[in-house]
Amino acid sequence: MSGKHTLRTTFVIIGVLAVVTGCGSSRHAAAPITAAPAIFVAATVSLPSMPGAVAVDPETHKIYVATPDDNAIQVLDPDTRTIVGAIASATHPVGLQIDPARHRLYSVNYAEPNGEGGSIELIDLATEQVTATVPVGDRPMLAVDTDANVAYSISNKDFGLSVIDPEQATVTSTAEVEHDDRSGLSEMAVDPANHTLYVSDVVQHTVSSVDPNTGSSTQVAEVGEQPAALSVDPATHLLYALDLGVSQGAVWVVDPAAHAKVADIPVGYNPTAIVIDSPTHFGYVTNSDGTMSVLDLAARSLVSNVTTGRGSVGAAVDPRSHRVYVSNVAEKTLSVIEPSGRH
Repeated sequence: MSGKHTLRTTFVIIGVLAVVTGCGSSRHAAAPITAAPAIFVAATVSLPSMPGAVAVDPETHKIYVATPDDNAIQVLDPDTRTIVGAIASATHPVGLQIDPARHRLYSVNYAEPNGEGGSIELIDLATEQVTATVPVGDRPMLAVDTDANVAYSISNKDFGLSVIDPEQATVTSTAEVEHDDRSGLSEMAVDPANHTLYVSDVVQHTVSSVDPNTGSSTQVAEVGEQPAALSVDPATHLLYALDLGVSQGAVWVVDPAAHAKVADIPVGYNPTAIVIDSPTHFGYVTNSDGTMSVLDLAARSLVSNVTTGRGSVGAAVDPRSHRVYVSNVAEKTLSVIEPSGRH
């Protein structure tokens, strides 16, 4: 399947999920909104094609936006808020993660150039050049343990787990993630502070920890109805699982040590991504209804909903400037969101 066809399929799936989750009554009460510093869209940047994943280099503050139809990663200057370059990527880049300590960008690609399997690209941010391509399973996900300097990829198709040594640019071991016939893995994340790998299962409604050496999994908690995106706060070790929900989405807060969900924060309609600004204890959730939900993680409450752009699908936060960047697929734009007064 070509990159364009894969991208089109991805958005069809998002549209179907939006229809499914829009049926029935909401299980969440109206969300309380607390007072907060002003948060506003400071700029909107036009992109050459439909964007997806976003990443920010906390050292240079450059922004990287995947444009799968172009098989490229756009490079944006944070001061001029303009595109200053592009990194040629393999077919259909769908995920981006940065290792700031090694100034390395990881790109997750749904298909290799020959159309078979998926791959993880390693990109040197000093030169903005691809230094290696590591073949992994089809429709891969990625989580990077920056403290241990190791990356993990799991195939969404066959549950194959690959352990990647980024220095050697090789897969050092493989395993099959423990699952049953009704499993459907949706996202993965790693806590670099304790080196624990987690996965969410959109079918089983669970979050589990995974042993990367054997693939064995241990259920951490049952969460919501359709847990999709997953993020971890390395400062608190808490997990945040996006729930597509029914009519209204939510973020489930999970305490892995207690093996329990400890909070349920309502957000916008059909949420697509969540990022954690650990220094400020705030979280940001993009929603398909063109809004971004701002969360006070300490209070476990919704602060506000900020209008961004139609079809918000990806987000990243700069942990130093605390700016948030949101990609809007329907408008082919990137929203620059300034959290004024939260420095």
